[in-house]
Amino acid sequence: MNIVIAGVGGIGGYYGGRLAAAGSGAGGSQVEFFCRGAHLEVIREKGLEVRAADGTFTARPAFATDRADELSPCDLLLVCVKTYDLAETIRSLRPAISPATIVLPLANGVNNAQRIRDIVPDADVLNGLVYISSFIEAPGVIRQIGGSRALVFGPENGGTERCAAIETLLRGAGINATLSSNVRLDVWSKFIFLSALAAVTTLTGKNFGDLQKDAESMALLKELMEEIRRVGNALGVSFPADAADSALGKFAGFPPETKTSMQLDAERGKRTELSELVGSVVEMGARAGVATPRYAEVFARLREKVRS
Repeated sequence: MNIVIAGVGGIGGYYGGRLAAAGSGAGGSQVEFFCRGAHLEVIREKGLEVRAADGTFTARPAFATDRADELSPCDLLLVCVKTYDLAETIRSLRPAISPATIVLPLANGVNNAQRIRDIVPDADVLNGLVYISSFIEAPGVIRQIGGSRALVFGPENGGTERCAAIETLLRGAGINATLSSNVRLDVWSKFIFLSALAAVTTLTGKNFGDLQKDAESMALLKELMEEIRRVGNALGVSFPADAADSALGKFAGFPPETKTSMQLDAERGKRTELSELVGSVVEMGARAGVATPRYAEVFARLREKVRS
């Protein structure tokens, strides 16, 4: 199986690194990295070092490039770029995508699979999510500090039988992968936690531990989660009534010093996923006829504070 990892940052670096390090042990797969800059140069020269919570390893892909026309036609494409780069990345990768290609987005957000289908309608597009806190520590180095490292994926339409081989492949590479029969609910269940948490941590500057000690911030967090739950329900996502409380329980998988990726990007003066993670809730609420006053307020405040 030919596998392309599009985006070798915190998410693509960890999961793509696992696949590349497994080599022939991952079903005889060839793994290619699509990335750029100094990160790419170091990977070409020394491989990708992944400093994970359960041990450090070095991954050497079969090929690494920043030119899509140099990639092999792929059987599996893991899309791990930031959501604001998603459309451009998929368009650039069209030469490597065929009707036989399975595309699996792992980026933040709930609309990524449909956005990809709009660009490559002939591809087999799944949806997926991960629970991990990881980032590029230095060119050629990925640091993973928290999260269960679980990867959940599946088709939004149709049966899961055709995806069983991918689950076997991922598990064979040491990835905690689960093939889901209701991946849309899984993606939204993560989004309830991720979107609200990204908004509040970026707004307050607090890490996970400090956030949990601040009653006002936690109250805002739960209000935002409730607004997402109502939006999701209006869009046909069958959230249970205690979805916000369940989402809050996900704190347990992360060390107290953890920060969200949007918060880290804002602190570094980088472009953030503000529109995709926060603004999208306001937009979806408006389309669904669901009021999101707290989200609208936080989105407006963050637009004055961070790049998007």
